[in-house]
Formats: sequence, structure tokens, C-alpha cells
Amino acid sequence: MMKNQGKQEKKQRTGFDAIWDLLQLVSCLAGNCGRQEDKVWPREKKNRVRTALFFFFFLYMAFVCRQGLYQGRAYFKYHGLVFFLVLCGVVWVSWERELKPVRWNSAVAKCYLLFWLLVCVSDFVVSKRFKFVGYSMLFGMAAVFLVWQQMEHREDMVRSLCRAAELFAAAGIVFTLLHRAEVTGFSSGGYLSNPEEYGVLSAFFVLVFLAELYDLWQRGKFGAGFLVSLCGVACSLLQVIWSGRWYAVLYAVVLTLFAVAGALFGIGRLSSSAKIKIVLCATAAVLAAGLYRIAVRPAPENPSAVLAEENWEYRLKAVNSVAGELNWFGHKQPNPKIGDRRCNPQSSILQIGYRYGMLAVFFYIALFGLAFIKSVHTLWNKRRDWNRTDLLAAGVFGFWWTVGLFAGLEYPYYQPVWVFLYLMPGRYMTGD
Repeated sequence: MMKNQGKQEKKQRTGFDAIWDLLQLVSCLAGNCGRQEDKVWPREKKNRVRTALFFFFFLYMAFVCRQGLYQGRAYFKYHGLVFFLVLCGVVWVSWERELKPVRWNSAVAKCYLLFWLLVCVSDFVVSKRFKFVGYSMLFGMAAVFLVWQQMEHREDMVRSLCRAAELFAAAGIVFTLLHRAEVTGFSSGGYLSNPEEYGVLSAFFVLVFLAELYDLWQRGKFGAGFLVSLCGVACSLLQVIWSGRWYAVLYAVVLTLFAVAGALFGIGRLSSSAKIKIVLCATAAVLAAGLYRIAVRPAPENPSAVLAEENWEYRLKAVNSVAGELNWFGHKQPNPKIGDRRCNPQSSILQIGYRYGMLAVFFYIALFGLAFIKSVHTLWNKRRDWNRTDLLAAGVFGFWWTVGLFAGLEYPYYQPVWVFLYLMPGRYMTGD
């Protein structure tokens, strides 16, 4: 009986398994090299170092972008190298025992593999400004997936990433306070280069802080951490409104309303002291957001002075431009020519379609479509026992299907959003 099962499993193995086996073999050899189980760091130390690695990378990219060193081909390869080294550091820190190959046979895994393979092929056929992204995602991120799935406490990977994003959000708020003269009112870019990036990132921070609040609520922690997370939600909502981007505002507000409804539904089960703490924290968060608004003093700006990219006429031109130039392997330039200049087509799908071609964009859409369906299905099956990882995964993929359709998220390594987008599919690689 066991022999028949083994033969059947061998027959069912496909080319996908062979490629994943090769990638995992490299990851196992590199990850296990010189490691000993009796020298593994304590859990809390690993969490702190992992958080520091992600936070360093977010700060590094923020500095690079503000200095205008992102777009140039001469610099971009170094950003990819830094990202790859950070992933290697995460793998090294997260290692707990000898890594063994895992069969990644889910539809999400197949779409992830095909998409990045096509990106590599596109890079080879048509020289790109954004080079070698596919290789870092196939080797570096696959190694992170492998070690993540073999951690005893898998939620620690997501907790470290979220903590790094929260620290980055706090650093952004401090920067805004220190440079408040640069902040305008409506259609503000804040501490980033334009309002779209500011609105997108701030809306994403709302998701991250709400996921943190849910985790604290489940553990009955209503102290300083709960207060800080509530203040993070309130200040991030304010930044979304300053950006003037309707899709970011809509996502952040709807998400917050769902969170408030869930809190009102579950607050009756808490003790009186917990209820008092929640009310006090919520009041303090509202006051903190008000002080933030007063301290920044955004300069009044005419709401009609919206960037041209916000017009639906512009979006239609972008769709027509990309559709007219769509080919098999993409283009050298990262953005299409719309009118008399090359600029962001205001959609992640259009970005990938133009940059890497129609084959890649098909599997790109399939990847996030299947991942979103899987995340929602997981929440439905575990509706009485949700955890932060499952909620965050559904929120991240929902973010792509809402904000990502109207904003360009596909600038490699550029923002924390991008890292989350490609780390969270690792939750659904095995198909279980």
C-alpha cells in the first residue's frame, strides 16, 4: 500500500515541482551552511533583529527615494542587492532547525513561480531599467518562504514585518512634524514625493495598525501598545485625507468602519476595566490626531487643484496607451508614454502589462486573484479563530484589488506595501 502511494505521488509530480525543488535545494544548502540547532537565538532576540532588518530596508528606500537615487539604472542594481542581503539576513535569523524541501503545489505557488519566471525571461529579452527583480524574488523570497514555513512560531515573521512598518509610520509622523512647512493641505504628498504615494502608504498603515489592534484585543492587552496602535490608526487616517486620493480614503474608511463594528460587537464580552481602558485609549487617540493636525498646520489649498493623473480622462488615456503598446515581453522603460511624457499609468496591472508583457500580467492577476480567494476562504473556515496573519493576508490582497487598481504599486522595493504584497503569498504555497 505504501509503495503504491509513493509511486502515485511520483507520477503526480510536475515541472513546477522540479523548479521548486531546485530553488529549495539552493535555499536549503545556503540556509543550513554552518548552522547548529544549539546555537539558535532566543525567540525575542530573533524578533527584534528581524524587525530591525525590515525597518532598515524601509528607511533605506525612503532615503534613496528622497535623494532621487531610485529611478537611475546605475543605482537600482544596488537597491536590489541591499534587498537580497536583507532577505538573506531574515533567513539566517529565522533559521531554527535543518531546512528540508517542502512541496509547494498550490495554485498560488504555481502562479507565483510562472509570474517571476516570465519576469526573468522579459528581462533577458528586453533590457529593463528595473533589472534582476525576478531573480531576487525567486531565490531570496523563496528562501524566506521556506524558512518561514519551518518556524515553530510562524506568526513571528508577520509580527516582525508589521512592527517594522509601524516604526516606519512613526518615523514618518516625526518627519512630518519636523518639516511641517513642506506639507500642504488637500492633495498633499507629506513626507513622500507625491500625494498618490502618501495616500497609498498611509491607507496601508491603517491596515497594519488595525491588524496589530486585533492581535492585542485577542490577547487582552489594552495598555500602552493598544494606545500607540490606536494613535497610529488615527494619524494614518488623517494623512490619507490630506493626500486627497479617493481610493485610499475609501479603503481606509471602510476598513476602519469594519473594525469599529467588530469592536462594538465584541466589547460586551470584556470586563468593565477593559472597557474603560478602551474608551480612554480611543479618546487619547482622537486627541493625538487633533494635535497632529494642529501641529502640522497644513497650508490651505484649493480642492480643485487636483493633479492631472486623478482625472478619469487621464486614466482612459493610460489604458489606451498601454493597450496600444502591449506585447509579449514588455518594454525597456518602466512607464508608458501618455501624451507627451512618460508617467505612472495609475494602475498596478497597467504597470506590469507595459513593463513585462501580456503573459506576465496574466499570471500577475491570477496570483493576486487566487491569493485573495484563498485568504477569504481561510477566514471563512476559521471564522471563530482568526489570527493576525490570516487577517493581514486578506487585507493585503484586498488592498491590491482596491487601491492597487487605481494606484501604481509596482515600483520594486519602493515602499513597505510592495514587500508585504510579495511576502504574504508565502502563507498559501502548500495548498493546505
